[in-house]
Amino acid sequence: MSKKYIALLPLALIISTAASAATMTPFYAGVRVGGAHYSNFQQNYQDVTGINLNKDDVAAGLFAGYNITPWFAVETGYTWLGEAKFQHNKIKQHAFDLTGKATWHLNDKWGVFGKLGGSYMLTDFHGYGIKDIDEHLVGTVGAGVEYQLTDHLSTRLEYQLYHDLKSNPRYTNQEYNFDTQFYGLSLVYSWGATKPAVVEPVVNTAPPQEAKTITIEPATVSIAYGVNGNHLTAEDQQKLQPMMQRLTRYPSATVEVTGYTSNTGSAAYNQKLSEKRAKNVAHLLSQYVANPNQITAKGMGEANPVASNDTAEGRAVNRRVEVYSPALKLATEDAAERPDCCAMENNL
Repeated sequence: MSKKYIALLPLALIISTAASAATMTPFYAGVRVGGAHYSNFQQNYQDVTGINLNKDDVAAGLFAGYNITPWFAVETGYTWLGEAKFQHNKIKQHAFDLTGKATWHLNDKWGVFGKLGGSYMLTDFHGYGIKDIDEHLVGTVGAGVEYQLTDHLSTRLEYQLYHDLKSNPRYTNQEYNFDTQFYGLSLVYSWGATKPAVVEPVVNTAPPQEAKTITIEPATVSIAYGVNGNHLTAEDQQKLQPMMQRLTRYPSATVEVTGYTSNTGSAAYNQKLSEKRAKNVAHLLSQYVANPNQITAKGMGEANPVASNDTAEGRAVNRRVEVYSPALKLATEDAAERPDCCAMENNL
C-alpha cells in the first residue's frame, strides 16, 4: 500500500467513528469551512519577496472528537488547506490532525477553547514539469470560541496554525518553507446531549386517622430546565398544579423552593441562575397563599447534584428546581369542612 493511501486512514477513522457514535455519548463530529493563509514563505531558506505569491485560498475539513471530561477532549480530523501559487508553480496542503482541546465554559451557552497537538502533512508540489509529494509531521496550535445552538448542535469560530511546513521537490535543488493558517466556522453535532429527564410530581399521602388530628403527608414537585433556562413553560405550570391545589385547599401549608444548576460555567454565574429559577417558581406559587411568607425561595448553585456532572445527561438532570411542602396536621373539625381533602391529596 502506498504512503498516499496510508495517509487516508485517519479520514476513514473519522467516518467509522461518526457512524458508531450514536450509542457512545461522549463522541462528537463536525465540519469546518473557511480560508487558508500562507505566511513566512522562504525559498532555499531565504525570505521571498516579489515572487508574486498567491497567499490565500479556500479551506475545509472534517473532524471528530471524544470528551474525556466536560472541559477536555481529544480531537482528530482532516483539513484541505488550499494551495499557494508562485512562478507558475503551486503547492497544495493536506493536514491530518491529532490534538487535545481544552475548553473554559463561560456559561451553558458560551465557551473559549485552545488546541495543541501534531499534524501529519502531505505537501503536493506541481511545477518544473514534475509532481511530487512530501510527507512530514509538524506542530499545530489553535484557539477559538464556541456557542451552543441546541442540546445537540453547536458552532465554533476558530483559528489554527500549522508551523514549519516544507516542500523539497525531487530532481530540483529547490526547498520551500512556510507556515499555513486556517481560519473559519465549524458546525458540531454531539451525541452526548439529551433533553432533561421529565420528573413527575410525587406526593405521598396517608388515609385520615380516626383521631383529633389528621396528617397530610409532604408533597414534592421537581421542574427540569434546559441549557441556561430559568423561565417556566406551560408544561412546567401544569406540573405545579398539584402544589397550587394544595396551597388553595390548605391555607396553613408552606412551600420551600430550591433552585440548582449543573457545574458548567462559573460558580458566581450558577448561583445567580439558580436563584432566578427558584424566584420564578416562588412568584407563581405566591398567588395561591394569603401570606407571601408561606413561600420561601433560595438558590444553591452547583450544590447537591443528583447525577454526575461529567456527562451531558447528568448535567441536564442537575438543572432543576425542587418544590417541597412539609407535612400538615389538621384538626378533625377542619378536615370535616373539607370532606374531599384526602381523596384530592391521593390524586395529586
